[in-house]
Amino acid sequence: MRLRRTPFRERQAAELAEIDVKQTGKTPVCCSDTGTWYRIDTFDNWWWAWRKEHGFDGPKFHELRRTQATQLLTNGADVKTVQTRLGHASASITLGWYAHAIP
Repeated sequence: MRLRRTPFRERQAAELAEIDVKQTGKTPVCCSDTGTWYRIDTFDNWWWAWRKEHGFDGPKFHELRRTQATQLLTNGADVKTVQTRLGHASASITLGWYAHAIP
């Protein structure tokens, strides 16, 4: 698997290198603090506990991503910036999901 170099991936590589873990093309985007796959139920448990602790009855976690992308595009962020931020392989994927948000 080819690893796309994005600002996020570069930061991830640097942080993993600090604990002597080498990033590869198989390193997940959202990984544990040791560079391995996160169990989705672990993340969901954290998210739901955080929401309860902070009285946040809002959206599910993934809905925050969608909201942010829509707001960025609606407020004039260029598609390439949003694409990179979301980790989409191409701007056409971003446009396919969020073109409705572009004035």
